[in-house]
Amino acid sequence: MIKGAEPILPYRYRQLHQQILMLNLMKRMTTLKPSLSGTKGIGIKTSVLEEKATACNMLCCCADELKEGFFPWIDQVASTLVPLLKFYFHEEVRKAAVSAMPVLWSSVKLAIEKGQSQGRDTAYLKQLSDYIIPNLVEALHKEPEVEIYASMLDALNECIQVSGPHLDDKQANTLDQNQYQKAYVEPHAHPHPQMQHPQPQEV
Repeated sequence: MIKGAEPILPYRYRQLHQQILMLNLMKRMTTLKPSLSGTKGIGIKTSVLEEKATACNMLCCCADELKEGFFPWIDQVASTLVPLLKFYFHEEVRKAAVSAMPVLWSSVKLAIEKGQSQGRDTAYLKQLSDYIIPNLVEALHKEPEVEIYASMLDALNECIQVSGPHLDDKQANTLDQNQYQKAYVEPHAHPHPQMQHPQPQEV
């Protein structure tokens, strides 16, 4: 944790609580809207998407600032942000979610090393890896934007540096570089229908 940050912890914790509540509320603000063709599309207000992106960025910034002090929020924030790796309605939301992944890992590692992990040990870091890595790799294979794809590769690389010793053989195979190349070259060189993610209708 940054030296001298202790006095602002109560404020930061309140801020974190508010951002998490906001993101959870926004999950219920997505609506199905009938179209002229009789099918149903997804309607999301543009302002809601922007607020969602802002909330994600705030969580990432708080985690980066508080470092091991962010540990009490890891479970809640990870379960909130990991699904947003595949939130195809807004690029900034995905960017923020991707940026947060190595920060969460680093927070856990520092908390364990400094004895501030509330009794949890490296097994918890392994548990976090088991949750985040498969979701991040799956999102990587489906990501339509080159810039975000590159950010996902960077995030995976950072996560490997933090939790590499705790990865099992299955996770190591999942992170094989050849799979990255295949995931990138094929979809981006030859657009595939599966890469055409639904777009929201402004309501």
